[in-house]
Amino acid sequence: MIRRLVVAALLGGAAVAALPAAPAQAIGACRLNSECVTTYYDNASHTEVVGQITVFCDGQTSDWGTRTGFAVVQNVPCGGPAARR
Repeated sequence: MIRRLVVAALLGGAAVAALPAAPAQAIGACRLNSECVTTYYDNASHTEVVGQITVFCDGQTSDWGTRTGFAVVQNVPCGGPAARR
C-alpha cells in the first residue's frame, strides 16, 4: 500500500515538473483581436522605460530595448481609432 502511494506521488511530481513554466515577464495578457503593447520598466516604481514590444492587429511585431520583470500590458481593440494603421 505504501509502495503504491510512493509510486503515485513520484509519477504525479514528474507530471507537474514536465509542465512548461510561464515566463517571468508574463505580466498581464494580450487579448485576442487587440493591439497589444507591453512596456518594460527598470524597477517596480516604473521610473524609466527600458523596452517595449508591440503586437499589431495584423500580427506584425515591433520591439526594442530590454525585457525585465517590471512590465505593463495595454490592449487596444482592433478596429478602434488607436489601433488603425
